[in-house]
Amino acid sequence: MRKAGRWCLPGGRTTRGSRPCAPMSWVLTMPARRTPRNCAWVRSVGRVSAARSWHRKPPGGSLSSWGFGVLRVLWVTTKYGLMPSEVDMRGLRKLAPGPGHMKLVDVPDPEPGPGEVKIAVQAAGICGTDLHIAHGTYASSPPVTLGHEFSGEVSAVGADVADFEIGDRVMSEPMAAYCGRCLFCDRGQMNLCSERLSYGVNVNGGFAASVVVRKGAIHRLPHNVDFVSGAMTEPLAVCVHALTERTKIDGGQLVLVLGPGPVGLLAAMLAKTHGATVVVAGTTQDQSRLDVARAVGVDLTVTVDEVDLAEQLDALSKGAGGADITIEAAGVARSVEAAFKNTRKGGTIVQLGLFDEPIALDYSPVALRELNVIGSFAQSWSSFEGALELMAQKRVNVEALVSAILPLNEWEQAFHRAEQKDGAKIILTPGKRIKAFRVKDAE
Repeated sequence: MRKAGRWCLPGGRTTRGSRPCAPMSWVLTMPARRTPRNCAWVRSVGRVSAARSWHRKPPGGSLSSWGFGVLRVLWVTTKYGLMPSEVDMRGLRKLAPGPGHMKLVDVPDPEPGPGEVKIAVQAAGICGTDLHIAHGTYASSPPVTLGHEFSGEVSAVGADVADFEIGDRVMSEPMAAYCGRCLFCDRGQMNLCSERLSYGVNVNGGFAASVVVRKGAIHRLPHNVDFVSGAMTEPLAVCVHALTERTKIDGGQLVLVLGPGPVGLLAAMLAKTHGATVVVAGTTQDQSRLDVARAVGVDLTVTVDEVDLAEQLDALSKGAGGADITIEAAGVARSVEAAFKNTRKGGTIVQLGLFDEPIALDYSPVALRELNVIGSFAQSWSSFEGALELMAQKRVNVEALVSAILPLNEWEQAFHRAEQKDGAKIILTPGKRIKAFRVKDAE
């Protein structure tokens, strides 16, 4: 590397004297046998170093000679795979606890161990949990690569993995580990295990070009489910668990969904597949998402800042006093109060939303109105299989919720849009080589 009339070599040596070079910004190893003959400064040491000022015209040097030198460096680094982006992959990481500390950084390309599978990530969804982690209001284990809604292709398998092959199209559950010994694990409720760890929260997740996961977390994508839809299997599985495993929806019931975020909209779509009459309620800030709700076929949308929700529900419930089932998917105190107010006597409230902080509310209606309050968290193996079946059968069109597909390096814009409720679902594409997302149905 030329600096003030000298070529810089690794270790600070120069071709003229022993004066050390400027600090190096990156150092890359290259076997000497692959080094081109006309680059003695590279061949002599088997590695190449680039000074921070390599792109500047050296003092006293002609523009043509400087330009040729730069082109030669670029040719070497390109031909022999020495560009920094080829050494490590990029990952979106939470670097420290508290608000912020989010950055796209170089991370090691992982390799699978025994019982593990490496996935080349093709699509990864931004979830409300990711936003909570970014704000420091959801416990995580930094430094950690975020992203727990992802799909892609198997690119490598570890020892003892016979169920999957390179090229398989898959998605992964977010559960990275569980104890396997507690009461809940014995019952198959690993989502409630106190030692549960999650990809993108405690273990490196899918906001990177590759991720390594345990083989027991992987589900194959049906032939007619593309990568974008595959990345949305996780939030749909949340709804399958809540509405078919934690409670049951029957045809003819009135279902109220509070909070038209991605999970709320998926819950509404799932309720419609069971023959329910579905009302989705939100605020004026949710207008674009309420538009999506109407587009996917819900029976009524209500802007609670402008319309009396209780009056609308009373008309639909034929005087019963509210919804049979209310799904709270907003995770704010005002929404919980609306759930208690607008669920009929003897009705059911399903709590799906997570809160940034503790809330205060009057709990007496639970007894006075005999309300059933059910919590639902994460998913089970069966809920993932149910979600994939719903998508394969085209009963739930998850892609109708996708409002933007952006590359990983535009994550700040993507997170901002998600924060501002600009559309329903934002998908990131972390892979270096993005394949076609849409897959034609096989007849």
